[in-house]
Amino acid sequence: MSNAEHDAALTELSFTVSGYISKPAEQTYEAVADPEQLSRYFTTGGAQGRLTEGATVTWDFADFPGAFPVRVVESTPSEKIVIEWESGESAVEGAASTPGHTRVVFEFEPIDDNTRTLVTI
Repeated sequence: MSNAEHDAALTELSFTVSGYISKPAEQTYEAVADPEQLSRYFTTGGAQGRLTEGATVTWDFADFPGAFPVRVVESTPSEKIVIEWESGESAVEGAASTPGHTRVVFEFEPIDDNTRTLVTI
């Protein structure tokens, strides 16, 4: 592999994580889509705006001050949320210097007659 091919290969990073939540898919989806719920466990500095398709919301973290915009690319209730934000120093001071966007896909799959949810991110 040439240096150029090696450098090109490192411009995109992708990984998947998943886990089971002991709640129905609707409740699990709402824990992510609803800013009040999301602020209780993830956006420790607060979330403003519901994750609905086409919306731009803001997220803030206590350990990384300064709210930043998150664009909702897709939102299918109880099934899927796709969000995106700018990456690089122009988007968040002190963040990675690589320009571009970060995209995160949340998928909610009902399991065991919808008594649990498989969440894949």
